[in-house]
Amino acid sequence: MIVGGSQSYQLAAKLCSLGAEPSLQAVRSELGQALQQWRQPQGWMPLLSELRKNKRADIALHILRILASSGIETDAFHYGSVVSALERMEKWQQALHLFDEMVSEFVDPDVACFNAALSACGKGCQWEQAQDLFAEMPLKRIHPDLRCFNAVISACEKGGKWQQAISFMAQMPLQRIGPDVISYSAAISACEKGEEWLQALGLFTEMSLSRLHPSVITYNAAISACEKGGQWQQALSLFAQMPVNEIHACVITYNAAMSACEKAGQWQRALTLLFQITMNGLNPDVIGCNAVLSACGRESQWLQALNLFAKMPLMKMHPSVITVNAAMGACEKAGQWQRALHLMSQMSSKQLNPNVISYVAVLSACGKEGQWE
Repeated sequence: MIVGGSQSYQLAAKLCSLGAEPSLQAVRSELGQALQQWRQPQGWMPLLSELRKNKRADIALHILRILASSGIETDAFHYGSVVSALERMEKWQQALHLFDEMVSEFVDPDVACFNAALSACGKGCQWEQAQDLFAEMPLKRIHPDLRCFNAVISACEKGGKWQQAISFMAQMPLQRIGPDVISYSAAISACEKGEEWLQALGLFTEMSLSRLHPSVITYNAAISACEKGGQWQQALSLFAQMPVNEIHACVITYNAAMSACEKAGQWQRALTLLFQITMNGLNPDVIGCNAVLSACGRESQWLQALNLFAKMPLMKMHPSVITVNAAMGACEKAGQWQRALHLMSQMSSKQLNPNVISYVAVLSACGKEGQWE
């Protein structure tokens, strides 16, 4: 007997009402007569799917144990559902442990099981284990699908392994699988983490030629790659393309663009971008503000830096130690030692503790003006 949609939904609701992390006995008791009525393995598929959707891996794992102890056969679907539920709940170690257990129990994993395990590797930044799992697939006569490729590329991205990510991208056409936006975004992000801006732009161009439309995540990764490579003009060029392609920039996009300007000392452009955030109905954060303050500091624009620092409460931003250090750095470069000292004195009222950089900035400002005493 297969549990119907309404039956599985009702039973899943009852199980979820048991609260957080119910005991094995509590789950067994709630299952009641179902254990007697649903003796066929496929009968439990809808229920496990429902629990996976609700991210109740704890209950799903109990059911897997109960089925085994009750003499009901468990297969790849049962294990795969629970592995996927654990992965969705960021419990990657448990997910991978269960995958290994499935293999040790001589249950042959299917492509869905591998996909869930590969995704778990990504969540845990286990790129080497992801590569090993991916290499096992042909040995078990399982052909990886697009989701498997995306999962292993994402795992490489999390580990900052851009060469491996590109290698898997190159394998996709050989398997007659076309990369999608997720594939390219993950690979571009891997290049960004590896500070390979040329590779990132190459992938971005390749994506456009493939008639795929970049997402905001793709743009964020590409702009960040340019930022890390000191290519502020390329970063702003990509940023300017977004409205043309009807992609709305988010705060992360603006921060990456402002950071690119900061590294090049383009304080006016960075400041303009900061004001554009509010004009577009977004709320700037302290990360972007820090970038603009640093940009002003690089070019000795201490008045601009202090003006922005003073406006932070109006923008509902609480400065961090990095923020104050950036403002003091701007004063230090301009020899404004008194203002640097004043900023230092404000830190305690803002519940901030000065660090080495804070003291160096103040001492340097005082030293430049001969105020070493």
